[in-house]
Amino acid sequence: MVSVLLMQRRLRNLTINKLVVILLLTAAAFNEFLVYTFQSFRWQSIPLDRDPGEEMVILLISDPQLIGIQDEIGFPVGMLARWDSDSFLRKTFSRVYEHTRPDVIIFLGDIMDEGSKATDAEYQSYVERFDSIFYEKVYTKTIVVPGDNDIGGEGSDFRTQFKVSRFEKHFENLTGVVSHKFVDFLKLDNRRSHDMIIETKQLIHNMASRLKAPYRFIVNHESMIAKPKGSIYPVSQMGFEIFLKNKLTLT
Repeated sequence: MVSVLLMQRRLRNLTINKLVVILLLTAAAFNEFLVYTFQSFRWQSIPLDRDPGEEMVILLISDPQLIGIQDEIGFPVGMLARWDSDSFLRKTFSRVYEHTRPDVIIFLGDIMDEGSKATDAEYQSYVERFDSIFYEKVYTKTIVVPGDNDIGGEGSDFRTQFKVSRFEKHFENLTGVVSHKFVDFLKLDNRRSHDMIIETKQLIHNMASRLKAPYRFIVNHESMIAKPKGSIYPVSQMGFEIFLKNKLTLT
């Protein structure tokens, strides 16, 4: 009788242990894989059959902030944190890209968390991680603008020519016009912390001859709506003069 009771107890404990293991594995599988698919069912449907002359899907990505090395806990916690964060970004972006099939991808800054203070070796590793996480961008027109985490410019983290040059070497110029189909994308690098009226006016003048498309979008890391008058004035005034002179539309 005692042996039977012991056997039943062992079976019951074994069943409970199995149940706990199954629940843990199910939770891990759901959070690592299934949750991304389930969430995508809630997204608005976007037609993939589009008129290239009149329709364009633009995918905006802001502040991915790839986790750095200097500010994280050492091995193995830091390595696991970077892997987990990169995995989340990779899976999310992959599903968003598949769902939208964008014509243009725009990264709106803060690509890295420690890009401004990274060593050259660290910076190179961040660029490689960025390319690996968002690898679908090689098939699509892509625009990348920097944020303060990439080149400095916030608080005591000053922007320097070295940081700017390093970003432009690995990505693209801070300013300029990128044209795609019927849209011109203007990169003005308009910053809240600098009163650069003359420089911005000259930049817009230099861009004017390159503006050919009927629609224009200004892409910038910082919000321009919250900027002081001194920063946004040359864009709103000088820009409109040029756009109206060329009989084109500012959007």
